[in-house]
Amino acid sequence: MIGPVYDVWSDGNTVWVNSQTGMCVGRFSRRGIDVHRDLDEQLATGQQCLDCVHDLSPPEAWERFKASMTLHYGIEIGEHLRPAYARTEALPA
Repeated sequence: MIGPVYDVWSDGNTVWVNSQTGMCVGRFSRRGIDVHRDLDEQLATGQQCLDCVHDLSPPEAWERFKASMTLHYGIEIGEHLRPAYARTEALPA
């Protein structure tokens, strides 16, 4: 059986994860991470956030975002989507 389909994409600065209904269930940006319940869960529980954090360094936030998307949705976020500002290694000058 195939589970829900998610669209994961990036513009190089922000990574979005959208459900098959088009709702954003995950976002990584310079401002932190937002991992939200899907629409059905929000309506059932009245709660939105599963893991919303805005006070970590970008590398820490990236690792938490990846772990949270795997935990809550079973989605593996590829390292190729990691924005340059969230890398831990020094970038070439």
